[in-house]
Amino acid sequence: MMISRTLDVDWELRETGPAEARHCVLLLPGGACSAAFYNELTAEPALAGLRLVAATLPGHAGTPAPSNLSTQNYGRLAAQLAAVKHCDTVLGFSMGSTVALEMATTAGFTGPLILTGASFSRKAESTMLEVLDALARVTGALPYTFMRSMFGPMLRQSRIPAQRQAELLAEFKRNRPGTLRKLIRAYLHDLRHEPLIGDRLRALDVPVWIVHADKGDGRLTTQERRSLEECPNVSVVTISGRSFFLPNEHPAQLAALIVEALATVSATPVKATAPACEIGRPRASDT
Repeated sequence: MMISRTLDVDWELRETGPAEARHCVLLLPGGACSAAFYNELTAEPALAGLRLVAATLPGHAGTPAPSNLSTQNYGRLAAQLAAVKHCDTVLGFSMGSTVALEMATTAGFTGPLILTGASFSRKAESTMLEVLDALARVTGALPYTFMRSMFGPMLRQSRIPAQRQAELLAEFKRNRPGTLRKLIRAYLHDLRHEPLIGDRLRALDVPVWIVHADKGDGRLTTQERRSLEECPNVSVVTISGRSFFLPNEHPAQLAALIVEALATVSATPVKATAPACEIGRPRASDT
């Protein structure tokens, strides 16, 4: 694990693969997760010749948070990181997918996107987050202390081996309830104002894969599915069964999608150009 100072923020990174690799893939984990959640994926033999950069979203898993917690600002920061690390493809999981989407739609990233386990609207997101946010307005960070206690039972419902569950639980417990409260509130605020996902992706001149399990983290509403059917650049992939941890439980399938995405990348490295100034200002509700 290394800390990389990249322009405007500190990034906690796990980098694997040859430094001179032709392709580099940026991996963005979900909310409250760290870069360590991508260990299963980075160990896949199909990705052995690639440079893989797993990056904890700043503020998550106990890392320092940026002053602006908006998804758009996270997209700008991630695009800066992608440019410095010469990443030509990005894969996100859950909240990391919404950041990857912002990289492409507002921050100038022009490579293929693999968006896994994501919710693209408040209607599609779990009602549990809404309940926690509402309670936190009255009780402060207490609901997020409860949320941390639920990580263990969530992991035990997965197919992840017990020893690995213990490692991931330790990563989850790095989160600070007060910070989680601010992060979740900002995330829900932005989801409320997001345009229809198909409208956003239709404007991109890059291939996009949207990956979900039959049941689990993230889902698509009927309206969202219909909008995506009108996007010739989008492939919707459904993994059978139930999964809340796609990168950990289905790494081979995600590795195959990375290989497929890289086949669409030209020999010229993709450049991500992000503005040097911070986008927007922190809202009063974020402080």
